[in-house]
Amino acid sequence: MRIPRSDARSNVRRRPKFVSWGQGTFDKLITASPEPLQSRFAVSNSMLLNVIARPGNCFDAMRHLLEDNHEQRPAQRKHILKAISLYRGLLQAGVVQQLDAPDEDGRMARLTVDLQRDFALNQPLSPFALAAIELLDMESTTYALDVVSVIESTLDNPRQILMAQQHAARGEAVAR
Repeated sequence: MRIPRSDARSNVRRRPKFVSWGQGTFDKLITASPEPLQSRFAVSNSMLLNVIARPGNCFDAMRHLLEDNHEQRPAQRKHILKAISLYRGLLQAGVVQQLDAPDEDGRMARLTVDLQRDFALNQPLSPFALAAIELLDMESTTYALDVVSVIESTLDNPRQILMAQQHAARGEAVAR
């Protein structure tokens, strides 16, 4: 029986390839056509909360943000629809209240809760978390853990939790 010999070359680490930058590289960068810019504009709950919290008409401010940008019109429409959907979610969660008449600062909507300066609802299920926390019993000995569980459930990818539940159910079925 023949034992394979270890190839000494496979254990040698390759040295990084260095690129030399010279006048030719500089000239190529200068004369080449520029790369197209890719927009990273995204509407989020945090954006809406920030616009609503400042003085003035938040609807006019959001319209300006959503329509007066360099996005193509179809992308602008998607952003507008997302903003409307997120705003409705904030209304339903009770985080935002729409006013019948402008307040002294010209606001047409206001936050119903005082939020810390760096507060962010940047996860899709954040309004759900706020609503669920209100339903928890503050007198319970497990209140703090329940709050953490609700927040974690809105932040984490539920795939691991669902797979663990499925595995546990399968184990119970096999045991039966």
